[in-house]
Amino acid sequence: MRLQPPSGSGTPVPGNENTPKENTATPPERLAIIGMACRLPGDVSTPEDLWNLCARGKSTWSEVPKSRFNAEAFYHPNPDRPGAFNPKGAHFLNEDVGLFDAPFFNITLQEARSLDPQQRIMLECVYEALENAGIPTQSIAGSNVGVFAGSSYPDYDLNNNIDAESIPMYAATGMATALQSNRISYYFDLHGPSVTIDTACSSSLAALHLASQSIRSGECSIAIVGGCHLNLLPEPFISMARQRLLADSGKSYAFDERATGFGRGEGAGCIILKSLSDAQAANDTIRSVIVNSGVNQDGRTRGISMPNSDAQEKLMREVYRTAGIDPSQTGYVEAHGTGTKVGDPLEAKALNAVFGEGRTAKQPLLVGSLKSNVGHLEGSSGVVSVIKTALMLERGFVLPNCNFSKANEEIPMDKWCMKVPKKLLPWPRGKTYASVNNFGFGGTNAHVVLERAPIKQDDGDHNAEEMKRRVYILSGFDKRAASEMTNGVLKYLHLNPPALLDTVTDDIAYTLGQRRSALPWRVAVTGSFYPELVENLSHSEPVRAGREPTVGFVFTGQGAQWHGMGKELLDRYPIFQTTMERVDTSLRGLGAQFSIIGQYNHFVRKGPETDFLFLDELRLENSEESSISAAYMSQPACTAVQLALVDLLSSWGVHPKSVVGHSSGEIAAAYAAGILTLDECRLAPTPERSSKSSMP
Repeated sequence: MRLQPPSGSGTPVPGNENTPKENTATPPERLAIIGMACRLPGDVSTPEDLWNLCARGKSTWSEVPKSRFNAEAFYHPNPDRPGAFNPKGAHFLNEDVGLFDAPFFNITLQEARSLDPQQRIMLECVYEALENAGIPTQSIAGSNVGVFAGSSYPDYDLNNNIDAESIPMYAATGMATALQSNRISYYFDLHGPSVTIDTACSSSLAALHLASQSIRSGECSIAIVGGCHLNLLPEPFISMARQRLLADSGKSYAFDERATGFGRGEGAGCIILKSLSDAQAANDTIRSVIVNSGVNQDGRTRGISMPNSDAQEKLMREVYRTAGIDPSQTGYVEAHGTGTKVGDPLEAKALNAVFGEGRTAKQPLLVGSLKSNVGHLEGSSGVVSVIKTALMLERGFVLPNCNFSKANEEIPMDKWCMKVPKKLLPWPRGKTYASVNNFGFGGTNAHVVLERAPIKQDDGDHNAEEMKRRVYILSGFDKRAASEMTNGVLKYLHLNPPALLDTVTDDIAYTLGQRRSALPWRVAVTGSFYPELVENLSHSEPVRAGREPTVGFVFTGQGAQWHGMGKELLDRYPIFQTTMERVDTSLRGLGAQFSIIGQYNHFVRKGPETDFLFLDELRLENSEESSISAAYMSQPACTAVQLALVDLLSSWGVHPKSVVGHSSGEIAAAYAAGILTLDECRLAPTPERSSKSSMP
């Protein structure tokens, strides 16, 4: 059961003096976040891991791993020293970013070596986000799904282009910034917009804004929004240190008096968007709702990296105004909060101007920043902040800020009734919305407003006695992956009480069978109740699923007949007999003196001029009495059976990719190919049809 924040209205509160002026324009269509995935420092590989990390108030700071570069060769406390940087550490992924499952993504070894690890991790995160959304990859191939990626500094490109003679073969496509989005569209065969956005630190939130516009305009039905940032080289550390952007500690003390600069972080995030109406119609799980978003620019300030508080305030007011909602109904703002001396006070000033009215000491505006936990992910920071905020709305709690002790003296928290939470707090009573704020050091600001997902009504129809047997299907790219999937489901079953699971076995079967991508190695078991499902999964072994065959039909002419052919099909499949009867009607229309339908009690065989019962011929028990090999019998018999087989196989979904026919078999081949209808087959010219002896 998910804890939800108290329900609230999206309309201004009656009697509130701070109610914004009425917006005469139609509010933008609300969008649903239906899938999320992330990869962050601190062994965070899922949104649930992110929640646990933040709920415990943990910092993921560490010294620079030796696997990246020798930090001791570049560190110096004086950032003005040429070729040196001042941070003592940063926030790094614990995983080996060089590892990549290239075969899964159908990438050769040579191309994988050229592929920027940011592209590699984004491919993995997008796949995980689609799985989280319950969207099988085969269901979106060829459709107008858009991809919007926030760009990040290309360390891998810089490293591989140092020596001209060692540039990898596929460097052009492996490290180009545009490919951060295009690679995803290519692999998943997506035909919607595919755009990489670079607005510095606001890149992925600006990408979310463009994705929202694309869905609302009808350019795409689903949008994938994401970003990945990795810190692989010392040079970017050095360039940022020279500009006094980085903290000596390498940590982001958001809104804290210790703030002197930001601490660098790395990781990836991805969300899947749909219109709210489409998500509800598709029975998608809605994690949160995007109410509105916007982007603007600082213009000319005292320096290009100097934030503009007025521009941020103007953007936030406009986003709320066009959405027709009141900022006083916002309970929490996930701020940019990098931990810089100048940026934090300017942002806090803008937040107070927009959200401050009506706040009290008992009901303050809550603000926080994920950068205090995982560092500044630069171009990817926005989308990860959205994931954090969506989790808070979903669970009804506000996560604590890490490394906050005392507020920056330039930010009068008490006077502005603003608070940075230091422990897990319940969602503010009566507050419906949450905001995410981002700005880039080039002056591009982005802002997004979220609200909790609509509460899905459960029909409560879970009668264990009426539960039907279901098929549970798991799959993986290889045998080991399929086994791990099975073990993961078993772990889930063991960790949850049987009484609960017995009521959701249908949901588990539906999710595994209809909401997961079909991969080559599979496990399939049946079951109705918890004990049976656990037992069957425990004794299952993955098998490789057969690929969809390429089918060709070969049709023979006269000479392939045999006694009793088609007898069992006539007795068992009505569609087969119906086609045989239609062939009989056509033959009688051509003047045939025998019938393939009739009464089984009339059986005389004296020649073509005598009434003859063809169905009786096929059902004869004694082959010595059969005339199936007679010329007047074999040709129509073979053709009729082949036409009926085409219809029977078609009813089972078996359709040929190619056909070939010999002699009268050309008639059935043309019918199978859709060239002739059944009625037209009787007029098709064949060598046998020109012979009087072959067609009585």
